[in-house]
Amino acid sequence: MWDRLASFDALVLPTLWHEASPLTIDESFAAGTPVIGSSIGALPTMIRDGVDGLLFPPGDVDTLAGILQALQTSPQRVSIFVRQFGR
Repeated sequence: MWDRLASFDALVLPTLWHEASPLTIDESFAAGTPVIGSSIGALPTMIRDGVDGLLFPPGDVDTLAGILQALQTSPQRVSIFVRQFGR
């Protein structure tokens, strides 16, 4: 699982719930993978927007699609996060 998670450019966590401390973020960061997550619950306290991931309003599929499209069309933006984790 760790090799697979480490191979991702980013992990998307589009939660709609006020989660207290999702282990998914800890696991993703441990594998050196940035997280794109909803700005709800504990996620904004765990993900440093623009540093080790990106945040978007919960349920805002247009903003999420825009983030993913920007990362796809500008791979250098992904490399910013990869450097954060030393990959």
